[in-house]
Amino acid sequence: KATPHKARLTALHAICLQIFRHITQKSLDIRQYACGIFMQSDKKSDYASDAQSLCGIALTRSKL
Repeated sequence: KATPHKARLTALHAICLQIFRHITQKSLDIRQYACGIFMQSDKKSDYASDAQSLCGIALTRSKL
């Protein structure tokens, strides 16, 4: 009985990892989209470098 239980836990763990990765990727996509809009709206202002600094993490993460 221990082996089927361990197999179920392993399968559940794999499913949880897939869900976590999916949610993380969607969150990153949303952040990148929001940063893109924010940077476009600030291009004509003096705060463009601030927008790039704020969005740097999200934009850098996508390249990993």
